[in-house]
Amino acid sequence: MAQVDKFGPTYPIPLIYQPHERVEQLKELLNDSEQERQRINIMALIRMYESGELGPLTTGHRSWLCDGKIMDKSLIKENGTPKIPEGSVVWAEVGLHLHYKLGIGMQMMQGHL
Repeated sequence: MAQVDKFGPTYPIPLIYQPHERVEQLKELLNDSEQERQRINIMALIRMYESGELGPLTTGHRSWLCDGKIMDKSLIKENGTPKIPEGSVVWAEVGLHLHYKLGIGMQMMQGHL
């Protein structure tokens, strides 16, 4: 006889990364050869977190960087995606959240460009 799972609703658990935590994560990315093209954006993010220009990374936060600079809001389309200049390197710094399903565990939901 097949086991029937009981209904277990999910609910979001906001993640908050303090600047020093995010800086450590970003520094690890600098050692990843697959992230070499993003180096300019990663270095800019580290500088912004260390200087206090960017605060804690929270659920719902979204910043777009293009070639090491925060993109002007006029370049962001209505659907939230940027108009990317040809040949540019773009990074989306997006706040994450966990979904907890009762009795099952947690899954991380995140998005990257």
